[in-house]
Amino acid sequence: MLSDASKVFAFGDMHKEISDLFKQFDSVLIMEREDAESFSALITFDQESLHSNIIDCSLRAGDDFAVRVMTLRGDPVLHIGFKKTIRFNVSYADCMTRVDELGRRCLVFRDYNRVCCIYGSAESIQSNMLQGCEHMLKSVLHWRSGELKLKKAKG
Repeated sequence: MLSDASKVFAFGDMHKEISDLFKQFDSVLIMEREDAESFSALITFDQESLHSNIIDCSLRAGDDFAVRVMTLRGDPVLHIGFKKTIRFNVSYADCMTRVDELGRRCLVFRDYNRVCCIYGSAESIQSNMLQGCEHMLKSVLHWRSGELKLKKAKG
């Protein structure tokens, strides 16, 4: 059982954002990045294969993508997994940033010097989606001397 109520609510909000992205877009890309190294792939799913459970903050899209809340070393974390390639844990309630542009959305999750992005778009060509994801990622953060830095909000 999860003990930290603020994290449970935050992870519930993150779960809702991810679920809404999958419901809104037919083409979804996942990218994990650490400084200059990155991995990206299209998530293959159809709306019938989308299974979401808000009670335990779990979501499955197709056979390869899953999100769930679990306990790691006694603390709740939001686990994002894609095949056996991406295993990303979100430990803190303020670790998600949402970036919206016309016809596309990017959810950026931070964990120390790594990020995991879930990017939805009407575009279905992986190279174009990756460019869009990178562009949206650069609008909110950058790496300086190997360290992840958030850009200051404008305005």
